[in-house]
Amino acid sequence: MSKQISIPSVINAILSGFEDSQKNYQEWSGGSWLWEAPEYLICSTVAKNISEIEGSKFITLENGSTKTLEDAGARGQGEIVNVF
Repeated sequence: MSKQISIPSVINAILSGFEDSQKNYQEWSGGSWLWEAPEYLICSTVAKNISEIEGSKFITLENGSTKTLEDAGARGQGEIVNVF
């Protein structure tokens, strides 16, 4: 059976992803801060850090909400209702 990853290890990967993104962008840009960087820099760095945690995981980027629900086995029967 695959080893599950803990919530604290995911949180640490997220926080270190922000820190790594800041350091990299500051170096690459000659001193600019992360708030000036494209959002995908943070997303891809966080995903990389989570992927390096030992244990079972499934990571995708830019994977629409319907596909995400299907992959998670969270899609019920019937249509998705738009409430707006």
